[in-house]
Amino acid sequence: PTEMSLSGAESTCERLATKMQRLDASILQAVEQQSSTGSAAKQDLEDAGAHVVTLDTNLRRIREKSVATEDMLLDICADIQTLDNAKTNLTSTITALRRLDMLENAVEQLSELTEERAYKE
Repeated sequence: PTEMSLSGAESTCERLATKMQRLDASILQAVEQQSSTGSAAKQDLEDAGAHVVTLDTNLRRIREKSVATEDMLLDICADIQTLDNAKTNLTSTITALRRLDMLENAVEQLSELTEERAYKE
């Protein structure tokens, strides 16, 4: 190495030092980004877990309400069937009473006609 070749070494060292400083700053920025991204990912994962728990709770509540609704519907259907049977019984009773009334009227007319000896009618 000659004196001339070493004269540019100082400027080369300065350029290399500047480049190393830029690389260090870039590495530091990448590490900080990775750290904040990792923290954000961890927070997102925790949030997702909390949402899953909330969703599970809501699904359980919906299932419970659907079971209660089904039971209520079964009770209503049983009540409707009972009312339908009562309606059928009332209709049959009313028909029987009308027929009894018609029979009573016919017997009364026959009694009147028998007393009058109007057998032809």
